[in-house]
Amino acid sequence: HSLKVAYGCLKTHPENHTLISATLLHDIGKIGSNLHLINKSLVVLIKKFKIDKGKLPSFLKKAIYYKEEHPEIGYKLLLSYSVDEPILELVKNHHVFNENYGEEMKTLKHYDNKF
Repeated sequence: HSLKVAYGCLKTHPENHTLISATLLHDIGKIGSNLHLINKSLVVLIKKFKIDKGKLPSFLKKAIYYKEEHPEIGYKLLLSYSVDEPILELVKNHHVFNENYGEEMKTLKHYDNKF
């Protein structure tokens, strides 16, 4: 997925190394998660039908946790590697809605949603 997002961003911003780096790292917070195809599909259905999380088995609670928290988890992980601040901000906020975000974030979000 991250490679597809990066290739999309390369088409519109081929010289923007910060953006390309962020696209390759934006989902790093999912490392160690159980977000494989079936669990991702179940998480989408749980959200769509507004199913009470308290009644779910632990493996689905874990999948929801990683789906919701992976940007912050990735941000904290990358902090320990001295990654540049603009990359950290793109990783941390790639699921946050804010109309005032710049072109880099809009591009990342566009291709992240596309793929």
